[in-house]
Amino acid sequence: MFNYHLHQVEQLLATGDIQRAVKLNKEKLKQSPNSLENKYCEGLIYLFTGKNEQALKAFSDAEEYFRSSPKFYNNYGKAALDVGDAENACELFLKSLTISADNAQARYNLACAYIQLGKHEEAQTILEILVDQHNENADYLCALADVMRLNGNFKKAVRFYQSALKIQPDHVSANSNLGALLVYFGRFDESLEHCLRATKLAPKQALTHLNLGRCLVRQELFDEAMEAFADAFDLEPESPLICTEVADVWLSSGDLQEASDWYKRALKFSPDSTHAIAGIARILLDTDNVAAALVLLEEKLEVHPDDVDLNRAYADALWDDGDVNSAIKITPINIEITNK
Repeated sequence: MFNYHLHQVEQLLATGDIQRAVKLNKEKLKQSPNSLENKYCEGLIYLFTGKNEQALKAFSDAEEYFRSSPKFYNNYGKAALDVGDAENACELFLKSLTISADNAQARYNLACAYIQLGKHEEAQTILEILVDQHNENADYLCALADVMRLNGNFKKAVRFYQSALKIQPDHVSANSNLGALLVYFGRFDESLEHCLRATKLAPKQALTHLNLGRCLVRQELFDEAMEAFADAFDLEPESPLICTEVADVWLSSGDLQEASDWYKRALKFSPDSTHAIAGIARILLDTDNVAAALVLLEEKLEVHPDDVDLNRAYADALWDDGDVNSAIKITPINIEITNK
């Protein structure tokens, strides 16, 4: 059944008039505080303003009334995905698709949830169909590029990022991720151009500054890289990914204490960060604590036997321990982007 108030709120949010949407819904909630339609509108406003925990609560309260709405479950899933609950988000997107299998936005969001869960093949299957059906959608092209990058298909990833940017030159993620990727091909000027453009387009997104820092590290511009990482850290001070990037720079510069502090900070926020654990192991190797490094790496490899960072560090540890044959056997295949 058509709900005029819900339609009004959706239109105001779509045009960016959040203040009017908030005012309108507050008035409605005063008139009908128990209205599930108004509660859903409140959830939409929270979702559009980045208050995802509040959005989840509002959507949960309103679910009874909207069980037949694919749009409701898609928005509910987006809120779950934005708080990092990809498993729950998948269930909600699948509910949306059960009601309306042709909902392209729900399929796209489901693919994004699969990416977060590491289910890259499932995500790729969905995104390839979406791109085939909607080849002028920059978001779909960028997401497919992300999957290609994560799967090691770097040249294809570059092509899809470039296709997205032909459609939408100011696409933040496509600029940022393409910039981070091109540096591995030695295309430094293009890389820096895209990364800088992304930071200007989205100065409040930590990932844009993180990718800029990565680009600068590859060009050995370490001071400038640390400035970019500092900008990212200011925006997301509890990001283990940012902490490990900073730690890597300190490790490369030989400041083992700073590197150790930053790896430990990453582990505080993400105790299972294999990159940080491998970094700690390398510090142990650099301080001639080979036995301790081997114990640490062997313990973690039982849980993550195929992790590239751990295997590379383990090969180095075995080499330092004099077990050259074992080191050679487990050295992972070099996945340098230029070879793809």
